[in-house]
Amino acid sequence: MEVLGVSRPPVAKMRRKYQEHKDGKGVELWQEAARPGQPGKVDSRLTAHGAGSACSEAPSGAARWTLEWIADRLVDLNLGDTISRERVRQALQKTSSSRGCNTGGG
Repeated sequence: MEVLGVSRPPVAKMRRKYQEHKDGKGVELWQEAARPGQPGKVDSRLTAHGAGSACSEAPSGAARWTLEWIADRLVDLNLGDTISRERVRQALQKTSSSRGCNTGGG
């Protein structure tokens, strides 16, 4: 615990995983198993179209795109029934673009 700078629970968990798989056949102790639950809502199409919108010319009368406008545009493109500002933010965060960029990097 001192060497790694972690508390007792992570060490106990790793020790338990090691004991369960002590044969060592292809066990990756550092990888976590897939967790159940709803899959992520930000896919590559949303990311690509969101970045494309952010880097296109802003709507008339605006200096740049807002997250709300990008979300509305993505709904208009039938990429979802509703798309939140947060989903747009997460999608844009996966790229190097910024709203209103003229080049790929912002």
